[in-house]
Amino acid sequence: MRFFRIGFVKGTHGLDGEIKLAMNTENIEMMENLEYLLLGKNRNPLFSGKIEYIAPMNDLLLVKFENINDIDAAMKFKGYEVLVPENLLPAENSDEVYWFKIEGADVFDENGTKFGTLIDYIEGGSSDIFRIKGFDDKYYLISNNKSHVLKIDVDNHKIVIRQDGLVDEEI
Repeated sequence: MRFFRIGFVKGTHGLDGEIKLAMNTENIEMMENLEYLLLGKNRNPLFSGKIEYIAPMNDLLLVKFENINDIDAAMKFKGYEVLVPENLLPAENSDEVYWFKIEGADVFDENGTKFGTLIDYIEGGSSDIFRIKGFDDKYYLISNNKSHVLKIDVDNHKIVIRQDGLVDEEI
């Protein structure tokens, strides 16, 4: 079974074992009906905890597990990933694609020339920013909008971009 990161443990809250989750999904409602939460590293589950409660806290989620009752017990989870098995991921909308489906995709420019590889993304307000490693061993950023990213082809694991939308990461 494959597991996917949908957030990470940012830290603890208070002294009673609560943890703060920073989520990297807009589908927060998927958390509402969970009875257990998986935490791990490198997409490998290391802890499954029964949820006592989940509550929103600013742009984070506050989680309390049963039997985790003090800050020391909760602190060991700092930096862990929040994982879900693939079968629990909600269906994508027509204009969405899960990161795991395009991570490592080949990046081509509008002329069909292979430019590099998609290696990361940064959440950035109205659109995400893709990080690309070019074949010149430089790193580039491009906004994932229709003006800059012309096509995301999940089936062929390929992305077509406009080179004029690229920004050298060193700038």
